[in-house]
Amino acid sequence: MMTRNDLKPTGRWRCTGIVTACIALVSVANVSLAQGGPPNFRMARLFSIEAVNETDAQLSFFVGQAGSYRILARDVADGEERVVTTGSVSRAGVSSWVDKGVLDAPGQRFYAVDVTIPKSPKGRSFDWGLYVHERTADASHLVSFPLDVTEMTRLQGPFGKQLMYGLAAGTSTNDADRVAVMNADGEWVSAYLVKAADGEAQWRDADLKTPSSLEMQAGRAFWIHRKSGDPYMTSKGIFAGPLPTQPVAVHFTSAARGITPFGVYGPEPKRHSNTEKAVRYSTAANQLGFATLGSGGSTADIRRDGELGDQIWVWGGDGWAKRYWLMGHLGDKWDGKWWDPQANDFADFSLEPGVGYYYVHRTNNWGGTDFDWAP
Repeated sequence: MMTRNDLKPTGRWRCTGIVTACIALVSVANVSLAQGGPPNFRMARLFSIEAVNETDAQLSFFVGQAGSYRILARDVADGEERVVTTGSVSRAGVSSWVDKGVLDAPGQRFYAVDVTIPKSPKGRSFDWGLYVHERTADASHLVSFPLDVTEMTRLQGPFGKQLMYGLAAGTSTNDADRVAVMNADGEWVSAYLVKAADGEAQWRDADLKTPSSLEMQAGRAFWIHRKSGDPYMTSKGIFAGPLPTQPVAVHFTSAARGITPFGVYGPEPKRHSNTEKAVRYSTAANQLGFATLGSGGSTADIRRDGELGDQIWVWGGDGWAKRYWLMGHLGDKWDGKWWDPQANDFADFSLEPGVGYYYVHRTNNWGGTDFDWAP
């Protein structure tokens, strides 16, 4: 069973992944970077990050003219950048650099390429985020993709190749790793990782012949069901891509038992803090933005269905480790805040990018309608 400490990242957060250059760009006028000012796509472009072995990852980037470059990195989205390598090129073209040891441990890292061109404006790439997770064998993992590739991420393409890291192809539905996505009807639809005749792995339907047409939506969570086969390239699961520049709303519904698998879209964790140790009843309401949208309830007792509030469920690797309850109709000291029944106190937890959660939306005595939420 996961403990409270297991819900929070520990150690040095790092990661990597693969995303190709066919990424739709966002207007530079709408980009607000934490570091260094607006990007100059013509002079600097980071376009792929791939695992090269169990511990190392290669960044590939484009420099638009002869000049010098720096690769900048930070371990938190709003942290201070540091220079991790420098170099120069004699003409426009693609260069690469291997970040050794970046896959050693689960976590995150953020990169940008900064270019100095003689007699030209200084160039900077869009910022990229990189996440790594452990793909433990014989376990299920609830994940979400927090980065900007496209609005929909298809398995038959770069995202599907990236998703193969840390997983193993099989020859039957019994030994093939698979992903499962909830459709609009609330049903889980699976795709299986199968080795084709040419030896390459491919995502296929349950008949193991038809290429899967599954798509992953930004802000929605999905399942990875890992078997015991030898993983592709590394034991780590890898997500990488440009940081989102615009929020994406996720639709939450009370249909299909009220379950919406969701995740944080963007690099910043979303936190609900318990401040009771400082001042009693000081825990702020609506810290995650659900209180004014969802259904608050006066109890967590499942026998009192009409009084139940919404819940957030946290997966612990072998079962549901935590359930938090949205309170309402109890008075100002309680309404709009999340409660932790295990701790018997106001909740203290974070929604982490790259991790998936279940949101259970209720229709209770006080109502409850569909809503859209964006972090």
